[in-house]
Amino acid sequence: MFRVSFLFLCFLLLVTTTLALTTNFDIDFASRSSSGKCNGSLGQCDLDSEFLLDSEVSRRILAGTSGYISYGALSANRVPCSTAGRSYYNCRGSGAINPYTRGCGRITKCARDTS
Repeated sequence: MFRVSFLFLCFLLLVTTTLALTTNFDIDFASRSSSGKCNGSLGQCDLDSEFLLDSEVSRRILAGTSGYISYGALSANRVPCSTAGRSYYNCRGSGAINPYTRGCGRITKCARDTS
């Protein structure tokens, strides 16, 4: 039994080394350019697309907005909404300032008045 398993392991070792020596491991880790291949180093090839996602997202966000901050927002000691607890986006709105609509649970322990 030992001899059969030893011969089987030797056979597997021989097969794997033969495959490893005959297989061409030409792996191209460099990113492809529009022409198909990059002739530079890995860092040089990847430089063009390294920050593409972040800059593309930022560019689209800025393109959708006006692209500047108003002078009123830059003035010192100016609070956008002087009403305490009111949202900056709905400063003059009516209704409850911060309505609490969650139910009573284990985490809140019914600490807030939900009426």
